[in-house]
Amino acid sequence: MATIYDLPNATHFERGITGLFEYANTVSDGIFIPIFLAVFWGILMVGTLGGAKINATSALLFSTFITGIVAVPLAITGLLGIRWMYLIVFCLALAIFLKTMDKEGGF
Repeated sequence: MATIYDLPNATHFERGITGLFEYANTVSDGIFIPIFLAVFWGILMVGTLGGAKINATSALLFSTFITGIVAVPLAITGLLGIRWMYLIVFCLALAIFLKTMDKEGGF
């Protein structure tokens, strides 16, 4: 019986969590880590809004900044493509812009 994708083997487990993430990213054609980061961002956003009782722009800035910090090691190890890092930097710049407009009463 032929499989469409590679099955995990011992080499994936020898490298620890990096090997498993690399395997999942290979099987999903490189979309596993971006989805992982999007879910991480969503959990941070909802948790910050509900738990800290701060406004939405502060929660957006915080969750995007922390997601960016988590994304840097993933990009260095090659698990996250550079286009996704550009997207995170763009979202961080947008969050900073919205936060400054919120402070000045622009919106």
